[in-house]
This record gives sequence, C-alpha cells and structure tokens, in this order.
Amino acid sequence: MAELLKSREFNLAVMIIFFCLTFFPYFLSIPGYDVEKNISSKVQLIVGLITPFTVILAIYSQYRRGFNAFNKRQRGWWLKVYMLFCIASMLIFYVVWGKLSGPYYWVTLAVISPLSTINYGVIFFYMASTTARAFKARNLKALLLLVAGFIVFMDQAPLTGLYTTIFNPVAVFLNDTLVGSVTRTFTICSTIGGLVYGVRVLLGLETGAMGVTEKKEA
Repeated sequence: MAELLKSREFNLAVMIIFFCLTFFPYFLSIPGYDVEKNISSKVQLIVGLITPFTVILAIYSQYRRGFNAFNKRQRGWWLKVYMLFCIASMLIFYVVWGKLSGPYYWVTLAVISPLSTINYGVIFFYMASTTARAFKARNLKALLLLVAGFIVFMDQAPLTGLYTTIFNPVAVFLNDTLVGSVTRTFTICSTIGGLVYGVRVLLGLETGAMGVTEKKEA
C-alpha cells in the first residue's frame, strides 16, 4: 500500500481526476453539479484536516532533530535547545491563556515582532547589497538603469519630497510607463509559466510537485 501511495502513476492519476472534476465543470453546464459544494468544499475540508497533522509532524521533527543535536553536542546545540524551549512555551501559553492575552500575547509583541523586523531588515540589507553590485555603470544600459533607479529612489525619499519636487515628474513618468509595462510583462510571463508548469505536471514530466522523484538508472 505504501508503495502504491508513493508511486508516480497513482499520484498523477489522483491529480488528473481532481483537475478534471474541478476545471471542466466551469465550462460545461452539468445539471445538479455544483463545483464549489461537491469538490472545492471537500478538498478544503481535507486540507484543513491535514494541516494540523502536518504542523504536529513538523514540531515532532524539530524536537527529534534538537534532541539528536543535544546528545551529540553538535555545533549550535544550545540554539536548538532554546528553540525547543520557545516552542513548548508558546504552546503552553496558547493553550492556557489564549493568544489575545497573557504571556503568549506578550511574547508575540516583545519577541516575535522584533525578530521578524530584524529578519526583514537583514533581507533588505542583502537585497540592497546585491542591487548596489548590480548597479555598476560599466556600460550604457547599466548607466541608464542606475540613473532611473536613483531618480525613483530620490523621489520616494522623505527628505527629498520635503525640500524639493524636482525628481517627481520624471519618477511619475517612469512609474507610469516603464514600471507599468515591466510589471504587466512579468505578470503575463508568470501566468504563462504557471500554465506550462501545470501542464507538465499533469503530463507527468514534473514529479517534484507530487513529492515523487524518478529513479535514475545506473
């Protein structure tokens, strides 16, 4: 049974069946058949039931890895212990006091929110560093990109908007023309790419979405 559930053919057949039951009724009028009530609601219910078990398995996996790192005294094992302590504390706080008051609410505001801010700050730093390396005016195209980015950046800066509006007309023009067209192009390409990837999944050419990897012959 386990081999059947892991097989590529079984997962592909289930995906194709649910795709047909959900996709084609939108274009074919079938009397007495409601897609949202018959298929979508049931699939959402299944996902809602599977999600808590997935979270429980993830917590179990974290504890198992943490205890393994603690027993072997691996590098950074004390960080694992601290993480496991935080997970246990948050679960206890949520069950006993709820999430809108008590220690859980305090930890969310005093610990999780600042850490999230730091995380986004670090990501922004790496993005800014990458952008600075990319904005090296080695040719005419890079120079134009650098000038356009500088104008848009200076227009969005608070101090620049407070003392002068010299960058605003050019920045508005760039946002309404270049940025708008590039955004639409990116959206169209992403949509087409998603459709192509979905077709490849249904044809069995992309098995990563099903969690199945092909065995390569030696």
